[in-house]
Amino acid sequence: MHGSLFRPPNPTKKWQRPSDLRLDFDLEHGRLNGVGLTEPLDRLSLLGPVEDEAGLTAREYRYFSLGLCIGFSHAGDTIECFDLIQKTAGSQHYLPFSGVCRCRDQNLVLHDVTEQSFLRQYGVPYWRDEDEVEVVLFYELPSLEWQCEFAVDGMFNRIIVTSAPLLANKKERQAYGVTKPWPPKG
Repeated sequence: MHGSLFRPPNPTKKWQRPSDLRLDFDLEHGRLNGVGLTEPLDRLSLLGPVEDEAGLTAREYRYFSLGLCIGFSHAGDTIECFDLIQKTAGSQHYLPFSGVCRCRDQNLVLHDVTEQSFLRQYGVPYWRDEDEVEVVLFYELPSLEWQCEFAVDGMFNRIIVTSAPLLANKKERQAYGVTKPWPPKG
């Protein structure tokens, strides 16, 4: 018998990470080093083996040392989301995202980003959710969703870029108290 009874097999075991790996994330198009959402997972072999095999059960390739988590489809073969982490209470194992994040030909220096600077740069989101722990700005773009999380002090925590928008689900919109029509216009 291969693998564990409780965990899916790890397809990343033989992946090799180059010692000079540099991560470059294109926020506008949802692409990491040229590899985009909905593309085959094995196109990310340059990341090397996952650093937490338990994440495979959650459909995540977790790279704590890179500040990066890759979510994959139910079928297990395509990229569904990129999660670039600066800091979060629930992700204490992660170092800050180690790469460059670009959008619209500008570098986004994640450790300097605040909610206000993000709003000035990218405009009003489709929806803003706030609780006692965080603020989440939801930006709905034609083929992806940005979920930008900030601490209550306004400092950047993480951004999730996904091809499976959370707010496309009516129950999620209800849970977030969304009052705007779906799908977003323009």
